[in-house]
Amino acid sequence: MSAAEPRCNGCGKTPDELPCYTYPASEEGLTPSDYVRREEGTFNPANGHFLCDDCFILEEITTGKRLVGPNGTRWIAP
Repeated sequence: MSAAEPRCNGCGKTPDELPCYTYPASEEGLTPSDYVRREEGTFNPANGHFLCDDCFILEEITTGKRLVGPNGTRWIAP
């Protein structure tokens, strides 16, 4: 696991500031940060960046395209 505290690359919030992670984390018995590290598909373990749901959607709307990694792999936050 990354030592960096996860932070949304869009809004700058940490997982404990985002209800979309705090609720499911509590259901799983995890901290919001651990939940993001384990479950968030955009999480980049090298630097702790991810995009929360709202920022992911906003980025797709803004760019006008789906966020997809190389050769159709999952997209991770830079």
